[in-house]
Amino acid sequence: MSWFSHWISFGLGLSALYVLPLWWREEKWAWLLAGCVLALGFIQLHVLLTVMGVSSLPVFLLHELALYCVAPLLFLCVQSLLGTAVGGRLIALHLSPLGVIAALAVLQIVRPEWQLAIEKGIYAASFAAGSCYALLVLKRLGRLAHESRLVRAETMILSLIVITGVAAALLVFMGVALEHPAFPLFYGSAITALLAGGYLLYQRFPALVEVVGDELREAAEAVGLAPDKRRSQLAGISIDAKLAALRRKLETEHLYRDEKLTASQLAAAVELTPHQLSELVNEHLGINIPRFIKQYRIAEARRLLIEKPAMSVLDVGLAVGFNSLSSFYAAFREVEGVAPGTYRKQVKALKDAAD
Repeated sequence: MSWFSHWISFGLGLSALYVLPLWWREEKWAWLLAGCVLALGFIQLHVLLTVMGVSSLPVFLLHELALYCVAPLLFLCVQSLLGTAVGGRLIALHLSPLGVIAALAVLQIVRPEWQLAIEKGIYAASFAAGSCYALLVLKRLGRLAHESRLVRAETMILSLIVITGVAAALLVFMGVALEHPAFPLFYGSAITALLAGGYLLYQRFPALVEVVGDELREAAEAVGLAPDKRRSQLAGISIDAKLAALRRKLETEHLYRDEKLTASQLAAAVELTPHQLSELVNEHLGINIPRFIKQYRIAEARRLLIEKPAMSVLDVGLAVGFNSLSSFYAAFREVEGVAPGTYRKQVKALKDAAD
């Protein structure tokens, strides 16, 4: 196997590593993202077989379906992150062209002489549809003007991912249209690079998508893009009891000290679904889940900075649940307006002056 084959095989393996943990999550965006990554995996499998000179009709036909799936699934994933209700009917509507693509795939088997023309048509249609979905996502993200640098950075990252996806789709289309053997290597390598970057980012910051989702929902509400209020998912649930249980998990059991704590894990700890916990915190505490957890981390950090002067700033940040010095500094400065070390010096100076 050439190094291209190994590189594309690496991307195929990463797609499997992505799908498994996403598939077992309860959030709709996670299922949609898993479907998107699974589609990329089928594309990578087809590229790998092509590079190796192996012909597989089932993989070829499945990869044609996958080519179309990526864009609508990513679009619906972003919609879900922004708070839009994404139900089965909406998913079926956006994926309905798969029926036409499946029929054309069968036609390629029945009439092999039409295969190249049909293949080019499917690639062109998939690229056109993907471009339209990309424009819709970019248009919506472009309207999320927000004063927070974090939201602006998140919006830019999502926009770059969408643009990269369109560029990869363009390479796919050009490769088929021009019938050049090098194009599969280019777009297969691009997909692997995208998967590798995303996987490393997810491993380093496992709660990143949830944080991004909450921040983007707040930004959407600020500019009037938030969806209409849906029926409460907390019907029949004692709000006071769940709020008390939530505070107990954080104040007594200190779950926030786990740097890998996610909204799903916190929801399971108080016997709620992630959507129920999100509604509970947003509607009844007026804050999103990541910021709610951050408040507890910063509160304990303030205490440790004063009560344990020998403890380094890094150790304080790690002890309360931050995974790096930079994330601790950013969060502390956001809440307190100063860096942790400066806060410690200011409080010490005030105490010395009082004495």
